[in-house]
Amino acid sequence: MTDHAAHKDVSSWATKALHEAGKPGSKVLYATVTPEFAAEILPVWEPFNVFRPGTPPITPRDELAVYYELPEDILALKVNAINAHVSQVEAILEAVGPDVCATASAHEGEASYDGWANKGLEHYGSLGIAAEVLPLKTREDAHRDEVLAQLDGASAIFFSGGNPARLAQVVVGTPFWAALEIAIRAGLPYAGCSAGVACLTEKTYDSDSQDFDSIWAPGIGYVRDTLFGPHWDIVDTWIPGATDFIAGSVGSGDTFIGLDEDTAMVGDGRSWEVIGRAKVHVLRAGEWTRYAEGDEIELPLPLADEAA
Repeated sequence: MTDHAAHKDVSSWATKALHEAGKPGSKVLYATVTPEFAAEILPVWEPFNVFRPGTPPITPRDELAVYYELPEDILALKVNAINAHVSQVEAILEAVGPDVCATASAHEGEASYDGWANKGLEHYGSLGIAAEVLPLKTREDAHRDEVLAQLDGASAIFFSGGNPARLAQVVVGTPFWAALEIAIRAGLPYAGCSAGVACLTEKTYDSDSQDFDSIWAPGIGYVRDTLFGPHWDIVDTWIPGATDFIAGSVGSGDTFIGLDEDTAMVGDGRSWEVIGRAKVHVLRAGEWTRYAEGDEIELPLPLADEAA
């Protein structure tokens, strides 16, 4: 594949073994790449001289003896194994950047932070996507140049769960959030679950509170005139009557978006598609509309930078 001597030695041993001891009908299959894979990957790897001139071999897909895509669990193991070879891949990851930056503020102690961070890494690792956790635990961290620098080269950013009010307190009005807004406007995808969604609006939930009278707290205020309700189909199991209270708290002219478990809305900020096993519930002008997987939603979200 790479024309490295050790790799060629192994290939020649396998070929020799086939000729000398192989049973009738036995084959040795040689690694190759498709033209599509080469077009996508080789420009990324070129600065690191991984492939010597004339390599890797390229074979049209319809001429392959075997074409195999790793299952997600095996792919995750492979990615983790590659990342463990720090001396070989560290410079490449630093130059190319991670595919996803996962964030989690340490609002409920180190155990909570590590738990949410690991969930993000495990999720993206299962998809074969390189991810790293931003060390964003306090407002002081949100002012650190090295944390801001990790946004450079990221393909997406993911905010995980916990207490939405605490997450908002950590990032709102900081250089990190200002840099992130610029990156989002430039096309960086933002993804979030639980608190990572709920924190975006002008008011959000203090999930440490069990009292309706003290549940509301300031959010980041990036999404205006809107309130998100993650975990919408199970909220009442946590606090009976919570869904009625939350829906009744939506301001006149505002929009409420309830997202059931294992369900998401994906889009460009104006047009959305629902994916997942359950539904997205939208309350506008006093009327509920419910959307299931595959449904499209025309719902422009007012953003702070657009209102400025």
